[in-house]
Amino acid sequence: MFYQLLTGSRPFNAASTPALLELIKGVEVRPPRQIDRKIPRELERICLRALSKRVTDRYNSAGDMAEENRIMGRVGEAQAAPNSANRFDGFRPPVSVSQSRRDRSYPSRAASLRGG
Repeated sequence: MFYQLLTGSRPFNAASTPALLELIKGVEVRPPRQIDRKIPRELERICLRALSKRVTDRYNSAGDMAEENRIMGRVGEAQAAPNSANRFDGFRPPVSVSQSRRDRSYPSRAASLRGG
């Protein structure tokens, strides 16, 4: 969901659950800044770490990822000069959280359990 919030698109799209799983297993996700150069490098790094193919490269928990997001937000605020723009200014996620929750076009878990 974080990738979709940053880019406005999902990291992988497929017509079926098996095809989607093959993409997830075998294809590297397109870096968010290749889609939108306004995405801050720190957010891209966090996103790519969360989507890493190697388990050892990923966050241990959602809490760890959230904490790094909070830290990066504080660092960005502290580094911005009093009269200059914050490093996240100009970046607005193309998808809202509520919109991404409504848009559930991935093949359903129920279909995968049925074998379809």
